Amino acid sequence: MKKQASAKSLKGIGIIMIFLFWPVGIVLLVKAGKRRQEEQAEEKRKEEQAEKRKVVESTDNVDKNPEISVLERIYVREISADSHEYEYKGVDVYVPEESISYLECIKRKDEITLELEPENDYDPCAVAVYHYSVHVGYLYRGKLKDMVYDFLSREDTVEAHVSSVTEEYLKINLFLSR
Repeated sequence: MKKQASAKSLKGIGIIMIFLFWPVGIVLLVKAGKRRQEEQAEEKRKEEQAEKRKVVESTDNVDKNPEISVLERIYVREISADSHEYEYKGVDVYVPEESISYLECIKRKDEITLELEPENDYDPCAVAVYHYSVHVGYLYRGKLKDMVYDFLSREDTVEAHVSSVTEEYLKINLFLSR
């Protein structure tokens, strides 16, 4: 009789435990499912980005170069045999002291104009950076500046927009097309 009573009480405790803790189990399963979906979505997004962009380590105009900052990335999409598009993100701009106060007038995504400055005493191949006709700085020397110089000299398409700006520095995104 005692065995039957203890078996019934254990069975009753088991049923009570199931009713008390089943919501916890369901919550854990739902969270695990959401986490798995987020991981799969992130993997899919990364794969799509990799398909859209082909990172180029070297081309005719751009070699591996420690002068190009970590934030800069070169993306090339071939349009035809003679035509390429290049996109550089987060390109640092040298801002002289006299232009630093103007940086507060610049907003993210503002259009930037790049112009050759052959009369520059320090660098005859200098590329000046303008925000609406106000001179704000120069592209730093290096392969990237040389490439932009070549595009501007050939009158190819060169577009630039502000990617980030603070009271001390300016970074731009460049789009080059030939």
